[in-house]
Amino acid sequence: MGQGRRSGPTIRDVAAEAGVSKSLVSMVFNDDPRVSDVRRKLVLDAAQRLGFSPNWMARSLAAGDGDFVGVMVPDLANPIFAEILEGIRAELRGAGQRTLVSSALFTDAGGNREFDDRVLPVLRDMHPSSLVVIGSVPSLDIVQPLMERIPTVVASGTADDLEHVYVVRNDDVIGIDLIIDHLVERGHRRIAHVGGAGGGAAVNRRDAYEGAMRRHRLAEHIEVELSDYTTERAIEATRRLLTRSPGDAGGRARVVGDAATTAAGRDTAPDAAVRNAAPDGVAGETATKAGGTKAAGTGAAIRTQALHPDDERPMAIANRALRPAGERPTAIVAVNDLAALGVITAVEQLGLRVPEDIAVTGYDDTALSGIDRISLTTVDPRNEEISHETVRLLLDADGPFEGHRERLVIPRLVVRGSTAA
Repeated sequence: MGQGRRSGPTIRDVAAEAGVSKSLVSMVFNDDPRVSDVRRKLVLDAAQRLGFSPNWMARSLAAGDGDFVGVMVPDLANPIFAEILEGIRAELRGAGQRTLVSSALFTDAGGNREFDDRVLPVLRDMHPSSLVVIGSVPSLDIVQPLMERIPTVVASGTADDLEHVYVVRNDDVIGIDLIIDHLVERGHRRIAHVGGAGGGAAVNRRDAYEGAMRRHRLAEHIEVELSDYTTERAIEATRRLLTRSPGDAGGRARVVGDAATTAAGRDTAPDAAVRNAAPDGVAGETATKAGGTKAAGTGAAIRTQALHPDDERPMAIANRALRPAGERPTAIVAVNDLAALGVITAVEQLGLRVPEDIAVTGYDDTALSGIDRISLTTVDPRNEEISHETVRLLLDADGPFEGHRERLVIPRLVVRGSTAA
């Protein structure tokens, strides 16, 4: 049988070309300080003539101590993560550091985003010299042993239960406070939130929304419609928020604090589920004080009505009617910019206008938010500062971080046309 083709020059070839030993070639490419400048140049010149490039990944696996920074991103489809990633990679490259990027989520055959539980163990076993996690990645505890050995920074995410980690993120409470203050100044009182699902930042922003509403004494207007960070889920959530079933007469049920009330102000039994009528084949809406579908730790009503995402009929989505103007929210705070695009889409599908009928805000100040057609009021989390601080912490660290530390970056409000009316 014929021999297979060689993939390229090897260390042995470089040693023969330079007239030195293989061990000296290895010392040169491992930056061993004991090699003289003359012999180092001799080896590097030989390697250049042969077109040799060292396999640094193989070296890291063999040595158990890589010379690269591992970067884990939950979802590269989210522009906020891509922006932070590019900032971190640019700064690390400027500092002479290699990076290896992995994505933790994938799209299955049904179009659903799923967590790939094989990615984290692979990254762990490749022995990076330090680790960056962008956003909130599920099952991050898999790499806890790695965090105990190397510097680990979570950028623009949460890692509340983990030790030996430094979190750098924007202050979600301040960001949401800026949004609610702005909307209240514009005269809005019935302000709803689309979000609360999909990760730690979503939970933080939902809690911050409820806190800001209570601070403005608007607790009776708290409404949370569960959605993750995606445009598709936000479209569905907004349709649920702005419509009701034909049998929903007498006001929309909600739970605020410890009492369930209707929009007309009548108290219901505090421990009883309040279920709105629904047509056959459509799940009813439930808001409960105990054992129902409230978000953990909150008093906000969370509806669970399922609607078909492709039904775009104005004023009558899946046998549901638009809520009356005096009952529906006049402003919607979306968990992020992608969700805000979904909110705007659903509002317009229902025959309403942004911002004349409903003001909409996002979060993250992605490039999409500044497009004239969208002109989205949003929060700038200052990603450049987050990226810079992440790299600074990694480069300054001489080992794993002690305990759980956090650095909060102060965001700023960016006012655009989606709240201008």
